Amino acid sequence: MMLMPRRKITLMITLLAVAVFFIFAVAELRGLTMEAVVDRPAPDFTLPDLEGTPVSLGDYRGRVVLVNFWTTWCPPCKEEMPILQQLHREMNGRMKILAVDRAEPVEAVRRFVDKYGITFTVLLDRRDDLARRYQLTGIPESFFIDADGIIRVKWIGPMTLPMMKRFVQETEGASEGRKP
Repeated sequence: MMLMPRRKITLMITLLAVAVFFIFAVAELRGLTMEAVVDRPAPDFTLPDLEGTPVSLGDYRGRVVLVNFWTTWCPPCKEEMPILQQLHREMNGRMKILAVDRAEPVEAVRRFVDKYGITFTVLLDRRDDLARRYQLTGIPESFFIDADGIIRVKWIGPMTLPMMKRFVQETEGASEGRKP
């Protein structure tokens, strides 16, 4: 039996170490690329608003947040936008709405916002990366996130104002129920 030269052994050990590191790194990244699941922490994100200012979900920790995914061409989204605006007015700062447009030109989104008189925060998911990360199955699709950053309600499809208010109350109650 012939012994391998020292260099080959060193090279094999190095390659093995790199492979093990790569396997653990991929496993760790998969753990960090969280999905949006009810009763689990909401994946954090930062997206630009219509003026290009970065807005992060984490900036609103301590408040209930409604993250709503939509597009300008979606008929149910068009139905839901005035209702979201009404919720925004009625909640009067009690919660935050982040409306995430899915990969449309900024000018089309601006025209839509102007047409519907939207005054809550509109964000641009320019390449649809966040939509993929949240594993959307339809639009509109909404996530109600409690003050601790936990998703409490996931809803696919348009909502009525009473539904939205009930989901906000449930989300607020989930946060309050966990506090000592």
